[in-house]
Amino acid sequence: MNKPIAQLSGMKQEDGTEMKKLGCLNYVISGAGRSGTTFLAHCFLEAGFDLGGVTPASIGDKYRPAGGGLEHCLFTMINDQVHHLIQEGKSFKSIAEELSEMMNFSWPQVVKDPRFTATIEAWGEAGFLPKHLFFCIRDPEQTIKSMENAFTWFKEGQRYDFFWQYNLLSYCLKKDIPITFVLFPRIGRDREYANRILGQFIKKEEPWNVVQRVWDEKMVHY
Repeated sequence: MNKPIAQLSGMKQEDGTEMKKLGCLNYVISGAGRSGTTFLAHCFLEAGFDLGGVTPASIGDKYRPAGGGLEHCLFTMINDQVHHLIQEGKSFKSIAEELSEMMNFSWPQVVKDPRFTATIEAWGEAGFLPKHLFFCIRDPEQTIKSMENAFTWFKEGQRYDFFWQYNLLSYCLKKDIPITFVLFPRIGRDREYANRILGQFIKKEEPWNVVQRVWDEKMVHY
């Protein structure tokens, strides 16, 4: 087990007693990479939602591609671990058994990670399905160009990336997880659309006002 993750979660149950569930996944933002997931997370942060201490300063920081960021460190670390175990050929059930203590965390209101497309079934096996999923999507040609520009691995992994997106949607439908589709960049350019999509979640002010405080046309690549 990855020791730093275990220390962050603080959920060891060495006496064999049943693990108390600390929380659940509330709003999860995922979907196609380079399709506005960070922008949507930034909108929720600007609207006053708890994202677990992340700040806009993380956007494009260090090894992140331009515009990427606002990911809860423990959530992404777990998803990285799940990815690694999937590549080793382990089943979602066995992955859940191995990582359930780490997943049992007091999660903030909103977490974001495009890699959740591939890991949701492991979270589901551990009993941590999201209450609501936001699926960010973009014109496929624009997405592919942006991914190829941001990641050297994408040409080889393109087919699998799209497979996992489809897998996420089918799994949510099977488990009756509500999905809100968010089309990028329309969400930042169309007032009526932004208010319709986000109005049931951002209620303290008009969602369009939040969107426009965050929107930066220069961050729309391709």
